[in-house]
Amino acid sequence: WGLPGHAEVGARALQPVLSPAIVEPIRGHVTAKRYLVAVEPAYHDRLSLASRMSLTEQGGPLAAGDAEAFAAGAFAAEAMRLRGYDDGGKVDGLVVPALETYRGLIAAALKPQRPVDPSWARDACSCASCRDPGNGQHLIDASVLDGWTVVRTDRTGDELTVTLHHRSGERHVCHIPTAGPGDLPAEPWGPAFAEQLRAGSTSWPGDHGALVDQLARRGIALLHDCGVEPGTVLEVGNTIGFVRETNYGALFDVVAEPDPVNLAFTPLALHAHTDNPYREPCPTVQLLHCLAAANDGGSSRFVDGFAAAEMLRAEEPAAFETLTTTDVTFRYRSTGVDLQARRPLIELDCDGAVRAVSVNNRSMEPLGADRADAVTFYGAYRTLVDLLDRDDVGIEITLRPGELVAFDNRRVLHGRRAFPVTERRHLQGCYIDIDAIRSAARQAGIGR
Repeated sequence: WGLPGHAEVGARALQPVLSPAIVEPIRGHVTAKRYLVAVEPAYHDRLSLASRMSLTEQGGPLAAGDAEAFAAGAFAAEAMRLRGYDDGGKVDGLVVPALETYRGLIAAALKPQRPVDPSWARDACSCASCRDPGNGQHLIDASVLDGWTVVRTDRTGDELTVTLHHRSGERHVCHIPTAGPGDLPAEPWGPAFAEQLRAGSTSWPGDHGALVDQLARRGIALLHDCGVEPGTVLEVGNTIGFVRETNYGALFDVVAEPDPVNLAFTPLALHAHTDNPYREPCPTVQLLHCLAAANDGGSSRFVDGFAAAEMLRAEEPAAFETLTTTDVTFRYRSTGVDLQARRPLIELDCDGAVRAVSVNNRSMEPLGADRADAVTFYGAYRTLVDLLDRDDVGIEITLRPGELVAFDNRRVLHGRRAFPVTERRHLQGCYIDIDAIRSAARQAGIGR
């Protein structure tokens, strides 16, 4: 069980690399236990056996004066919250997420703590003279950011307060929220997610919260009870966002045609792919509504492209580097259109996180004949495609009539198994933009 001084030892070890907002609750979580036992006697009975056994060695319940002093401390609430996690983690048979789940949080926490930059503080200030209280938009511009010196910084709760002095003699106190701008971290998934996807399916019409939550976190969501009325996909799309019209129209039918303008409109198998990577911008959310399912074949396959890219980064770093730094051309030509866009197969943001995966063998143009890096690129490309086809990557489901799947086209690749030309398989689809989904998720508090 916990040794008497483990909280202090741990805090001292972490202090050089983590901020006080993280270190101090760790330092105080044992004192929080002693405080809670002192002010709430029944709390003792809820402790694990190990925590009860270590309580005496740690000094027992706090005396009244010490309890009052602890409660008044700057990080008391955070220490007690951490104490709750400590208690909740001491349960036999508890299943916890893999460490990889917390990689982003750990990386953010380990970022060096730099001195506050005065220009940044002035720009980040949220007071009523700097940002409109109604809409949060800036009332100041870059011309007022120069010439400041930091006089003092204070952290209280969810706010950083920075006092600035200007060379003109002006003084300004910046109030800066420490909470992020509603980031929506992607949660990776693999083959086991197939059951979760169907179990988490929601009926239509109904509460859109679960749909938004799944799309924002997992990049894919399933609806049922949508009926088989043609055009329903547009109703869903216009309810949760804004339908984006393309050369296929606002709505398109995925059905085998005698003279198809796209191989999607055939009974052929399709490898996991991104839709329309030849557009700029590429459609971000695709909706597919099943009106009729084939009795033989035609099942759908979905792959978390972000998770696959991270697997490639870990297993084949050289291939990952090649695919993030080599632009390729995607092209689609048909009656009245010649659409082209250039992008790498794996796009990264400025922090190195995967932002988009674009794979479509049907529309990817070959590299130029004089490209010296062709051998390297095609080797990396084959490595990625082989990974996407692996049984331990992705899920396979058969959409039933009345079901509708929505997915982030920049993240989730989709494909299908072949089906006999005699089978009637009919999906209707449309595209919407991801910004409406992410906006709804932020308003619902997802990711905060």
